[in-house]
Amino acid sequence: MKERELSILVATRNEDKFEIVRRLIQPFIGGSLLISLNSTKIDGDVVESGSINERAIQKALYFHERSQAYGRKGQHFATLAADDGFAVDI
Repeated sequence: MKERELSILVATRNEDKFEIVRRLIQPFIGGSLLISLNSTKIDGDVVESGSINERAIQKALYFHERSQAYGRKGQHFATLAADDGFAVDI
């Protein structure tokens, strides 16, 4: 039985962030395909609130839902989102 092709949607429109994510995880995902949000027809954007972790989860869920209509037959989408920020100690 042929293994299902896994495509991983990286939930960012920022190509610099996409490239950073690609370089970090490509060695660990085998033959899976990383897809930039910009290379899809998925539109819209999530209204983010909460902590860095909460915003990443919101983004992943939002774009995962929308990606289901985008895939080809036999193709499975996973969605990866990261949110970044910085803290300032005073």
